[in-house]
Amino acid sequence: MNVHEGTKVILLPKEKGVYSIVKLPNASDQKSFKSYLLRDDQLFELREIKGDNSYLPNDSKRPVIPNTGLSVKSFIFESEENGCVVQSPNLIVSTKFNLVYYLISIMYNNESFAKRFITFEDFSDTISSLFENNSWVGAIPVKMYKSALSDICDTIEENDEIFYKYSTKKVIEYLNRKVSQLLAYLSTQSDFSIILKIKQELYKPISEGSNDIPSEILQLSIIRHSIDLICGSYTPIEIRNQLINNGGYEFDKLNAYLKDIQIQRKELELVESNMNAVVETTTKVETKKKDSKKKVVRKKEVKKVAVGKGALDGFFKKA
Repeated sequence: MNVHEGTKVILLPKEKGVYSIVKLPNASDQKSFKSYLLRDDQLFELREIKGDNSYLPNDSKRPVIPNTGLSVKSFIFESEENGCVVQSPNLIVSTKFNLVYYLISIMYNNESFAKRFITFEDFSDTISSLFENNSWVGAIPVKMYKSALSDICDTIEENDEIFYKYSTKKVIEYLNRKVSQLLAYLSTQSDFSIILKIKQELYKPISEGSNDIPSEILQLSIIRHSIDLICGSYTPIEIRNQLINNGGYEFDKLNAYLKDIQIQRKELELVESNMNAVVETTTKVETKKKDSKKKVVRKKEVKKVAVGKGALDGFFKKA
């Protein structure tokens, strides 16, 4: 049996359980919504896989459907009784989603969370007041909220009740830990596409002798990419800048190295442009020379014969 376009294939986590769909608003515009899966105390983000990979240098060689440019893909499902082939489905992958990043975006953009300590009930009411469609607020378990808040808020406890206040310092510390964890992992994965892309960016187009990338430069570049991966998708750009400024990161050497590469590439482009201009000019001159040459036709030489010495002169002589 064939199942055609429009079919959605969702890859779920290994753990079996009951999943519910929760629609969370975009933290930046607070208008558009995105669907997430919720199971127990864990959110799962749903991401569509289109087959593109910006980190692969040969991504242009992937098979595509003519006229559309979409990736060619199909799935074969087999069972003891029935099976099917799904043609060009929408492949949606569920991955664990950390509520902390979502709350950072919301609380950073609202100063009231950092002004004073508030109870969890006050926090919940404030969150609800920020969104016109706020039914999602009550759909997320309280346990998940409190666990996330403890990572990014200063807390005090009075009369068995915990009060929360957003803390930029704790946010930076939390993100620093995540960057360090990701850095440690990526540093051991030399065959990852993102590592290959990083190395490709760091190779000098003009080098004397070995073109090995200095280990310090490679490490700095991996750190910067780790920061972008942690902060780029879910947190405001200001948070990323604060992390770099307050987290003790120095990218001066990396920036100088990349600037040198950029200069070399421009020099190569200039040389190639000049060479192409010379070749073009030479070709035009040679073509002009060929066109200007005229073909010289040699006339056949006719031997002159003296009067009275010709072959027929004797025939016309008087007898």
